[in-house]
Order: sequence, then C-alpha cells, then structure tokens
Amino acid sequence: MFYNFTKGKIKNIFKFTTNDKNTIYLIKSKILMDILDNELIFNNFDTLINYIYSIERPNVNYIHISFCLNNLYSTLEYVSMISILSNKKYYTYISFYLIISNDFNQKNINFIQSLYGQYDFFNITFIRMDNRYKNAYISSYIKKQAYYRFSLGELLPNLNKIIYLDTDTIIFKDLTNFYNINFNGKIILGQITINNKNKQKGYYIINSGILLLNLKGMRKMHMEKKY
Repeated sequence: MFYNFTKGKIKNIFKFTTNDKNTIYLIKSKILMDILDNELIFNNFDTLINYIYSIERPNVNYIHISFCLNNLYSTLEYVSMISILSNKKYYTYISFYLIISNDFNQKNINFIQSLYGQYDFFNITFIRMDNRYKNAYISSYIKKQAYYRFSLGELLPNLNKIIYLDTDTIIFKDLTNFYNINFNGKIILGQITINNKNKQKGYYIINSGILLLNLKGMRKMHMEKKY
C-alpha cells in the first residue's frame, strides 16, 4: 500500500492518504508507550486523540549530560548525541550541556542545533569557557577541553550530578539506570581498568571518557579552583 505523506494536526501524528483515497492517521508507538512494539493505526482522528489521552503517562526521567569540545570535534559530537537520542526511552528527557571553547563558531552551533528538527524531548545549552585553563598543560593527546569537565560544578550551580561523555562515545541504550547510580559519598564514578603501561601490580586507572560526576561534591571540595 502506498501513502501520500502530509503532517498531521499535532506533532508526531501523521496523516496519510492511501492509494484507494482513504485517509488514516498514524502515531508511532514509542510516542505513547515504549512497551508497544507495533505502530497503531486509527481511521478517525477523534478516536486517535481519545486513545492518546486515555493512556497513563509514565514518569519523565530527566538526565543531564555534558560534552566538552572545540570546532574539531563537532561532527563526533553530533554523532554521539544522535546515538543518545536514538536509543533513549521516549519519556527520558535529555538536557545536553556543551562546554565549548571561545572560538567555537556559529556554523558548528547551527549544525548541532539541527538535531531539534530530527528528535524531540531534549534541549541543548552551550556554555563558553572564556579564559578558564588558559595556562593549562596541553600536549598532542591532552587538549585544553580535557580540563573543562572539572569546572562543571561551578558552571552548573543548580545541578547536583551529571553524566560526562567524551565526544567519540556511542550510546546503545537508555542512560537512566547509569544516571541513577548511588554515589555513596564519592565524587566521581567510572569504569576501572588495568593500566597496561604500568607493570606495577594493582595499579588501575579510570576510563575518563564516561563518568558520572557528583557536582554538589565537586563544589564542596572546590575542584575547579584546585585545578
């Protein structure tokens, strides 16, 4: 069956005209409930609206995620954000905080903001770092952006925690369970791995590209000032 596509009366409801001239309305199942596997088709718009409002809505999960980047990483960042938005549950609301260098250009900002036309239930906030870490040590593998994460407690004073991700990270599932891990008094949570470069027995490192940060604790210990 072939469909002529036009936008429906409200967002995420699509109106179709079939090849036999009948009109149907379709709403993708994830907009209603994640547990529904199939798309629901209604022959009457009023019936569709009544059904939508009869469904008990799950609680919204709010997740805060931060990336630190410069102009060179905007494409990687874009792909990483797509992976998060494509694999989250519908009722997970993502707030992205992009910590950017002073020279981060408007072209890349527009590029990342184009995600608004592809996904919903999220927002993006850009925060410029000004002259923070202007004298920081950098090398071929340590860029200034690597330090930005240590300022998140001060940059986001109204948040108590946040997920930090490197721009080359790909996400395959909803992050709610990770976001809700209990800190148990700790400041930074991450995956521990063995450092193969150091043969000393029992020497471990943390994967700094995927972290759950206790922003309240970072502020209390004045982490940014120490760095």
